[in-house]
Amino acid sequence: MDALLKALESGATVVTVNSRLARLVRMQYASRMNAQEKRAWATPNVLSMKQWIARAWDTYLDHLPADLPEELTLPLDPAQENAVWEAVVASTEAGKMLLQVSGAAEAACKAYALLRQYGLTLKNLTNLGSSEPAYFRAWAEAFERRCAEMGRQSAADLPARIAELIASGSIDVGRDVWFAGFDRVTPVNNRLREVMRARWINVGEWQPQPVAASSRARISFPTEKDELGAAAAWAHSVARDQHDAQIGIVVPELHKCAAPVRRAFLEEFHPEAVACGRVPRQTAFNISYGGALIDEPVVRAALLLLEATASPIIPFETASRLLLTPYLFGGEVNDAQRGLTDFVLRDQGGIETNFRTIASLLNSSGAMSAARKVQNIGAIPIPPDDEVQLPGVWMERFLLTLEAGAWTIGARLDSREQQAVDAWRGELARLEQLDDVVEPESMEETLNRLVRFCTQRIFQPEGSSARVQIMGLLEANNLSFTHLWVVGMHDGVWPPGASPTPFLPLRLQVRHNMGNATPALAYNFAKSITDRLMASAPTIIASWPRRDDTAELRPSPFLASLDETTMDALKIPPRTALETALLQGAPQMEIFPDPVGPALVKGVLVSGGTKLLKDQSECPFRAFATHRLGAEELPSPSMGMDPRARGSIVHDVLEQVWSALEDSDTLQKTTDEALRELVAGITSKAVESRLAERLDLAKTARTLETRRTIEVVMEWMEWERRREQPFRVEMVEDHAVGEAAPQNAPMDESDASLRNERIVVDLGAIKIHAQRDRVDSVYGDDDPAMEAPKYLVIDYKTGNIDSVTKAWDEEQPTEPQLLAYIAGTVEPVDFIALAKVRKGECRFQGLGREELRITKLNARQRSTFKAADDWDAKVASWTGTLQRLGTEFQTGLAEVNPRVPKACDYCPLPMFCRIHERENADAISDDDSNDGADEWTTGEENA
Repeated sequence: MDALLKALESGATVVTVNSRLARLVRMQYASRMNAQEKRAWATPNVLSMKQWIARAWDTYLDHLPADLPEELTLPLDPAQENAVWEAVVASTEAGKMLLQVSGAAEAACKAYALLRQYGLTLKNLTNLGSSEPAYFRAWAEAFERRCAEMGRQSAADLPARIAELIASGSIDVGRDVWFAGFDRVTPVNNRLREVMRARWINVGEWQPQPVAASSRARISFPTEKDELGAAAAWAHSVARDQHDAQIGIVVPELHKCAAPVRRAFLEEFHPEAVACGRVPRQTAFNISYGGALIDEPVVRAALLLLEATASPIIPFETASRLLLTPYLFGGEVNDAQRGLTDFVLRDQGGIETNFRTIASLLNSSGAMSAARKVQNIGAIPIPPDDEVQLPGVWMERFLLTLEAGAWTIGARLDSREQQAVDAWRGELARLEQLDDVVEPESMEETLNRLVRFCTQRIFQPEGSSARVQIMGLLEANNLSFTHLWVVGMHDGVWPPGASPTPFLPLRLQVRHNMGNATPALAYNFAKSITDRLMASAPTIIASWPRRDDTAELRPSPFLASLDETTMDALKIPPRTALETALLQGAPQMEIFPDPVGPALVKGVLVSGGTKLLKDQSECPFRAFATHRLGAEELPSPSMGMDPRARGSIVHDVLEQVWSALEDSDTLQKTTDEALRELVAGITSKAVESRLAERLDLAKTARTLETRRTIEVVMEWMEWERRREQPFRVEMVEDHAVGEAAPQNAPMDESDASLRNERIVVDLGAIKIHAQRDRVDSVYGDDDPAMEAPKYLVIDYKTGNIDSVTKAWDEEQPTEPQLLAYIAGTVEPVDFIALAKVRKGECRFQGLGREELRITKLNARQRSTFKAADDWDAKVASWTGTLQRLGTEFQTGLAEVNPRVPKACDYCPLPMFCRIHERENADAISDDDSNDGADEWTTGEENA
C-alpha cells in the first residue's frame, strides 16, 4: 500500500472497489502522517467507485450556469429508478400476473444496469430464447420511453456519461487517479480509464502485495456451531496473547449466518452479557454486516405508529407494542404506567381498540401528558380509501403523526439508535424525491413504499476499531491481517454456482463474460478471490463443518493444497460451557433448600377462595406465588368470545331465571313458549352487560352469542324438568332466591348458613371465602310440606366434568370447590353435583347421601347421582384433606412439587419456578445413574 499512500501525499485521487477498502486506506494514511509527526494534514481524496462517480457529476453540475440547459438529462436516484421500474412492470399484462411486482422490478433494474455496465443497449437483445428476456425487453423499452418523457436517464448510464464528459474536457478529475482493488473491470469502467489516459491523466492500478505465509492449514468440525465456537476461542486467544495482532474472521455467507456468528463471539468474548441478556454497546469484535433498517426497534416503533393511524381500528397486538415501546409519547410516561395500561387493555379482552380507549387508559394510569399525545394522534383525520396524493404530501402527514406521538422525544438514544434515526430520516426523505416520477397514490401505497425502503436498507452502524474484524469474502478481498480464519469453506458455498440473470439471454452473458453467468466464470472468480485471501496474512486457517441439517459436507476444492491440522496443533483452548466460564474465579456458591416461606398468622382470612386450595393441591409453589406473591398470568385477548365471558353469561342467565321461577313446580307449569320468552329477555340483557367493553365484537356476533346462550339454557332447563324429586332453589350466585342481590354488603363471617351464599370456610389454619353457584332443597316423593328437605349444592361447568368427579376420590383433589362448600356450611349438605351446561352435552354428575333420580331424555344421555357408601365418612375425609391443604398454605410451604398429572400443562408460571431446568438436570442425572429420582419427577407426574 506504500505506492497508494505516496500518491495520496502528492495529491492523487484513490478510487476503491468498496467502502471498507476506502476506510482502510484513509486509516493507513492517517497512521503514515502520525509517523511523520504531522499535527495536521489535508483530507486525502479516497472514495469508493460509487462516491467518485457521484462527485464527478456534482462537479460538472456546479460549473454549469444557474439556469440549467433544457437539454440536460438528469440521472434518476435509486428510489426514483425503482419507482419507475415498478410502474412500468405493473402496467404490463405480464406484470399483472406477478405476485410481487416490486421484486421483479428490482431484478429488472439490476439486469438493465448490468447491460449498461458492459456498454450494451436493447439492440443487443436478439435471439431472446425464453419468455423472461422478452418480458424484460418490453419493460426496458417502456422504461426508456418513460425516462425520455421525463427528461431523465438511468443511474446505470452515469459512468458512461462521466467518461464522455472527461473526454470532452467538461470535468476535471485531477491529474493522478489510482484504482484500487478491482478484480473485474467492466467495459464501461475500462472506457473511463482509456479516456483519462487520452486526456494525459496518470491512471494507476493497485492490488495488495502477497504476504509471506508462515502457516496455512485447514481443519474440519462436526457442525457449524462447533466451528464458530473454535474460531471465536482462537481469536480470543490470539487477541489476548498478541496485543498488536490484526485478526480477521471471514464468513462466505455472512448475510445468512450473522446471528449464530454474533452469538458464538459474544459467548466467547462477553459471556456475562449473554447470561444477563444485555449486550455491551462496544464489543471486542466488529461484524461488518448489518440487518434491515426495519428491524431496529426505534424504526419499528415509527412504522407501527404510522400503520396504526391509517385506520380507526387498531389491532390489539399493535396497540400493545405502541404502549410498551419507549420511543413514543414522550419520556415522562414511565414503564409502570405503560405496563399497567397494557395490562388493563389485555384484561378487557378485545382484539381491537382505538386511540380514544388508549388515551382513556393512559389517563387512568396517571400518564396524563401521554394521554393528551394519544388524543392528538387520534384527532388527525384518516383519509378516505380513494384519496390520492403525491408521496411528498403523505410524507408531511407522516412527519405530523410522528411529531404528535412524540417519537424519540425524551428518549435517551444511544449511538446505534441515533444512527438508526438518521437512516430513517434519509429513507423518509426519499418519498419526496418520488414526486417527479410517480403518479398520486393512496396513503397505504406510500406507506408500503416506506416499509419496503426500510426493509431493503441494510443498516450497519459505524464500525469500531476492534482488532477482531468479522466480514464476508468479497469484503475481505484486498485487506491484510496478521491472523486470518476463514470459516464455512465447504463445496456447497465456495466456489459459488453459476448465477446468470434470467432477464438477459444466456448467450449474450456468456459472449461478454458477464458476472458469474457460467460455472467457469464463477469458478475462476472464486479462485482469484481465494488466492488473494490466502496471501493476505502470515497465519491462515480455513475450516468447514462436516455436516449441516440435511447432508454431509465436503471441503472446498480450493483448500486441497492446505495441510490438515488439529485443535491441539493450533493451540486452541478447549471451549468451556457458558455457565462454567461465568463461574470461573467466582467464590464458591452456597446452596441450601428453601421450600418454606414465612408463615401466616393462624386462622387468618386469606383471599383467593377455593382457587387457593386447587393451586395448593396441584403445586405448593403455584399457590405461594399466586396467592402470597401476587404472580398472575398476563391476559391475552382472543378473537370472538372469551370462554370465561361465555361461562359468566350462562351463570348470569341461570341466576335470573331461577330467581324468577324459584322451584320445580313453577318450572313444570311454565310452557315452553313462556320459558323461552323469559330466557330470551334475560339473555339479551346479560350479553349486553358482559360485552359492553368489547368494542371489537360486531352486532352480529352479539346476536349470535345471544341465540347460542338461549339454546344452551333451554336445553339445560329440559334437564331440570326431568328431575323426579320436587325441589326449591334456595340460593343462586350472591343472594337467596326471592331477595335482591346485595350491592357490596359486608359479610358476617359467623353466618355460614346455606341461604347466605357468601360464606367463610374455616379450615383451622386459615379461612377462605367461598361462592356457591346454587343451593337446592330437595324433597321426597310425598308431600314436600310434611318432610324435612335435603340440601344439594350445585356448581355450573361448561367444560369437562368427568375428571373433576374422579378427583373427589383422590388424595390430592384438583377441583375442591364443592368440597369446600360442604366444609363451610353449618347445615349438613346431602348432595353435591356438577352441572355441565353445554350444547348437546348437558347433564348432572353428582354424589350424595342417597341417589337422586333423573329421567333420561334418550338412551345415550347420562346423568348420575350416585350414593356414597358412607357419606358422613366421605365428608369427614374431604374436610381433613382441605384442612391439610390450608395448614400447608398457612405454614408457607412453597416447594416446586407438582403433585398431580399434567399439573404443569396449563400453569402460567414455568419461567418463575423453572421446573423444566430441574427436569433436564434430572434427566441427565438419570443417564449417569439409575438409582432413582426426586418424587416430583417420577411416573405420570412428568407428563
